[in-house]
Amino acid sequence: MKIRIFILFAAAAMALSCSGKTEVIPAFQPGNAVAVCRVGASGGEVSVLVETQGQWRLRSADPWITTDVPGGIGNGAFTLRYGSNQSDILNLRTGRIGRIAICLEGTGKADTLLVAQRGFLTPETSVAVTEDPSLKLEFESPSSVEVKLLVASSEGASFDAVSTWVQGYGATVSVLDGVVSGAAGGLNVLGCNFEGQDPEQELDSFRDAVASSVGMALEKGNDWIVCGQMYHYSAMQVGYPDTPSWYPANASGDEFRADRYAWQNNLYDLLWMKTRGWVSTYSDAEGHNWQADYVYASASILDKVSSVELIPSSPVPGMKHKPVEVVLKY
Repeated sequence: MKIRIFILFAAAAMALSCSGKTEVIPAFQPGNAVAVCRVGASGGEVSVLVETQGQWRLRSADPWITTDVPGGIGNGAFTLRYGSNQSDILNLRTGRIGRIAICLEGTGKADTLLVAQRGFLTPETSVAVTEDPSLKLEFESPSSVEVKLLVASSEGASFDAVSTWVQGYGATVSVLDGVVSGAAGGLNVLGCNFEGQDPEQELDSFRDAVASSVGMALEKGNDWIVCGQMYHYSAMQVGYPDTPSWYPANASGDEFRADRYAWQNNLYDLLWMKTRGWVSTYSDAEGHNWQADYVYASASILDKVSSVELIPSSPVPGMKHKPVEVVLKY
């Protein structure tokens, strides 16, 4: 997706007199931050139009930001290219800020376009901008779409009471006991509820769900989320200080077959990726607290994830599962 940015340098402001002396601008002089361009975690490019008089050049100290030209003369344009900041299962990247300085030759004038790129841990980066009143900037970007996904289970509570709470939550898409309500463009949600199934039955059901989501994703080219109540162990939760002693410790053991199957099919456990630790969403009859509610997402979704939250207190008396909220921004 291209974001078109138009920068208009007021001629009077740029025509700074140096009394015939050419002032040398350092290799990188950030100057005033005149605007912020916010981009997703995947790599891409931004078109920038510059209107001014005289020769101008571009400088950046950030290796992940490049431009197609070093500068120009008078009215011109350049393409700002930014590298990928996507996370993977072993490396959760934070948001980052890069800078492109636009310097006018023969003057001490240098102004900066900030590039705020999202990461998984800090998808929204707040940047304070001091605007030069002599500069006019117009930012045109497609309006972002926010999708709120709520995953909940009525186990242990009144279904009607939980259903009423879910309906009043205001989620774009909700999954209650494996049933999906609502829809969002470009996003496919497959709900699951494997309550009461033995490990072999659940593994078969989960394989069918994953195969279905992967097949349709390949066919439609859309983003996929598989979520709901899945009573298998998470291999990602082995070995943390707060991992209970009763929890299986061999990540290659049979207990983790369903979880490994998800990862092998490029489905990412968003709760684990957000917390990077022990996650408890359910209390079983033996008093064990463990993760039984999952939100697996295709890799293409990661740079659209704004937040992943576990709702800590049961909103309806008796609920055994903690609901999960995922917010995506497109």
